[in-house]
Amino acid sequence: MAAIDKIYVTKKQFLILEKWYNLMVEEGLMLNTIPFNQYNLELDNWEEGERDKPVWNLDVKSDMWLLSNCPFDFVKRNIMFNYGFDGDENNG
Repeated sequence: MAAIDKIYVTKKQFLILEKWYNLMVEEGLMLNTIPFNQYNLELDNWEEGERDKPVWNLDVKSDMWLLSNCPFDFVKRNIMFNYGFDGDENNG
């Protein structure tokens, strides 16, 4: 199945996410189908405060794994938004 949309992060979020990702890989806990930094972002070219950049464009299985296992709300919010679960479905 095709990926729904990208997961965007700030430079600060990228650094936090990269550290978590590397730890998960070292511990053998990362799903093999989830690569990191699919867009080859280079921190030297990323100004602080610059608009969010995409770090992932994953398949549904990988998105759901991240939704269940990633501890960061900024990742979970991206995924929920991409699938249309932005929290407003009960208000209408």
